[in-house]
Amino acid sequence: MTESMNNENTPVINISNITKIYPGGTIGIQDLTLTINKNEIYGFLGPNGSGKTTTIRSVLNILVPQQGEIHVNGELISRDNPDIREHIGYLPGELNVPPNYTVSEFITYMATLKKRPSIRMKEIAERFELPMKKKVNALSKGNKQKMGIVLAFMHDPDIYILDEPTSGLDPLWQQELYNLILEEKDRGKTVFFSSHNLDEVQKICDRVAIIRKGKLVTIAVVEDLADQITRKLTVTIDNLTEEELEKITSKMKVDNSNLLTGEVGIIITDPQDVSVTLDYFNKFNARLKDLVFPPASLETFFLKKYKE
Repeated sequence: MTESMNNENTPVINISNITKIYPGGTIGIQDLTLTINKNEIYGFLGPNGSGKTTTIRSVLNILVPQQGEIHVNGELISRDNPDIREHIGYLPGELNVPPNYTVSEFITYMATLKKRPSIRMKEIAERFELPMKKKVNALSKGNKQKMGIVLAFMHDPDIYILDEPTSGLDPLWQQELYNLILEEKDRGKTVFFSSHNLDEVQKICDRVAIIRKGKLVTIAVVEDLADQITRKLTVTIDNLTEEELEKITSKMKVDNSNLLTGEVGIIITDPQDVSVTLDYFNKFNARLKDLVFPPASLETFFLKKYKE
């Protein structure tokens, strides 16, 4: 790794205007540009067929785009430079392995294919309680995923490319994986995190890119999403007449209003409007019984961008 890569905000993965069109004219990705920086967890969102896997396989030099360039650690990805993958820990969306190996045998075999030593193999396997003596074909979906995690992390790479990394894991092991990923970020590592799970992307990612039909929809800083997402404040009140409730709601953007239940849903575009709204209810001496104001959701942002 070059000295320049020790600085944050230096591109570790730089994807420049790449296009991949499959035989028959199916577009994998079209004119895609992304920059993933050192010490960043970068979320990559999109439904099946959106181009996420095509992008990942292009970065790994498994697929060759017809147009554009990809640099990893400042080096151009090409067939003449296969050693770039030594810096990458890859967890595929679907891990296919020969059935006759034990877990220990398969992991040891995969370690021999790496030029970097597998210094964290035992540590990660023990952390995720991976049954090393079991046959690979006898593993549950969750344990198979744990094996994939060991394979991705065991050689202590500089970059992680994780494709649906929590697939098959129960909530406790999902949280353990989040903890591991955040620890790697603290160690200065870079994570390219492709997922369908919007909640987990929002929980651990610094930035997120949304892709649709091979094209980039948007890129957002996750912590800034609250300022871009419309949210609903739901208040439950009583002791108001129908006329009073109509006067109150005439001043607001109301999503729903029901005098029988006392529930009123108000669309909020600025979190500071919450206190203004509650002050207005107080002017009518409304008795507040309940209040719900959920946090800004990446799902809301995602669906909004797709509708646009």
